[in-house]
Amino acid sequence: MTKRLFLFSIYSRSGVIDDYVLYYLKALTKCGDIILCADNDNYDESLARIKKEIPAGIKDMLAFKHGEYDFGSYKYCLKKAQELGIDKDYDYLYLCNDSVIGPLTELGPILDKLEEDKPEVVSMYKYLRKILSGPQSWFVGFYKTRHKEITKFLMNVKKEDHKDDVVLKYEHGLGKYVEGWTDKALVSIDGLNNFFEPVEFFEEYPDYPFLKKRAICYVGTDFQTYRFLKKVIKDPTLAQSIIDLIPSILAHEKTMAPKYRGVAIIRLTGRKYLFKFVIPPVDPKKKKEQQYF
Repeated sequence: MTKRLFLFSIYSRSGVIDDYVLYYLKALTKCGDIILCADNDNYDESLARIKKEIPAGIKDMLAFKHGEYDFGSYKYCLKKAQELGIDKDYDYLYLCNDSVIGPLTELGPILDKLEEDKPEVVSMYKYLRKILSGPQSWFVGFYKTRHKEITKFLMNVKKEDHKDDVVLKYEHGLGKYVEGWTDKALVSIDGLNNFFEPVEFFEEYPDYPFLKKRAICYVGTDFQTYRFLKKVIKDPTLAQSIIDLIPSILAHEKTMAPKYRGVAIIRLTGRKYLFKFVIPPVDPKKKKEQQYF
């Protein structure tokens, strides 16, 4: 049986863990062990709740304000695994975070299938782009033959001035770092020509196990959003918990001021609106994609 360790990143402005995160953690414990790190200094009650509701499967929990976003939390989870002496005990090390809702379908069989030929990289979603390609970092795993390299990458994570810099240096940088490694992705998409709006994506991939939380902002009217969530999220309790979070998700999205202007990729969906997706950020002075590598 494949042994997996999930390095799980959490951030909560309020310090309160949302029900959908607990749902996700419970599902992951069926697939492997977890070390989690919250980028919070007000998380004690949430850690107590996690310990109470998930008594087994979590190797350790960290919570302190480090300001290094998801990749910082991944780094500190890995450091804790090293301190515990378990970092070499697993076939796959996975990076996961709370920016997605799910799993919407049983995750274990999906991972078993993706790992079948022991690819060095396993991911849920991979961009195929001419300049930059690679896995999205909210769910990506690395086989034991590459643990030394991915450890080196994570240990070089530093605090950045802006989230855009984190995306460029570490998420897109990860894609560059693993270039040439054998990989298997559940879905691979041409990032320039084949963006989907959320409803269309799940029409194309109805059994996809995760919904990006911020995608909710792009569904449409409140009624369209409620209908979409109830259709995609089969667990009615989970669906209602996300519906209750919609106001805070929308409010948070409005606060996300970009550091760089973006390249707007606009795709007609056949509906009455356009879906816009901006990736990656662009330096407004140089008029080209920021690159750190």
